[in-house]
Amino acid sequence: MKKKTAFITITVIIAITGAIYLLFDYYNIPTYLGLSTSNFNFEVMGIISTFTITAVVFLLTYCFVDAWSVRKQKNQKEIGLFLLSQVFSECKTWTLRLHNGIIDTLVKKTDFNAYYDQNSPGYKFAQIPFENEDLIMKYAEDGALDKEIVEAFLKIKDDFHKHVSLSITFFDHTELVYPDERTLVKEIENAEEMLQRLQEVK
Repeated sequence: MKKKTAFITITVIIAITGAIYLLFDYYNIPTYLGLSTSNFNFEVMGIISTFTITAVVFLLTYCFVDAWSVRKQKNQKEIGLFLLSQVFSECKTWTLRLHNGIIDTLVKKTDFNAYYDQNSPGYKFAQIPFENEDLIMKYAEDGALDKEIVEAFLKIKDDFHKHVSLSITFFDHTELVYPDERTLVKEIENAEEMLQRLQEVK
């Protein structure tokens, strides 16, 4: 931020200095002041004129592009935080509802001799809250989302998948699953609190 301010200040000073020099030449002010124009180096004045115009154009372009980048990143952050709030909300909802009939359906469709992978019913179910993952990660790579909230998102995804897999594997031993459920819900709630703090920051 300091480098940006210094750059703009220097450019403005150069532009103003050049503009004043051009005005002195165009209106022949030195003559009105009784100064001899023969002492002026008109070649240097031409260089200064060109440099001044270039500096002004560059400054305007820089400010426009910078303002556009700031607005773009602000929009990405707001959208990213909104998508994360949806992910956390869905993960908590599905975690709490998993043993209200859903797990029975998943167990019936699961081949316990096969691996838990992208083709398994449990994996497909666990991916439901993460349909916008690619967009969230893109905003994260662009620097619009804080590192801590992205790490929380990735950990919740990993833990949610583990919980679904665990729930299917031990569907007939729910006493082994409930502690994991409470831990996951608490983790999600902590992430939601972090998210709320970020949304309050303007």
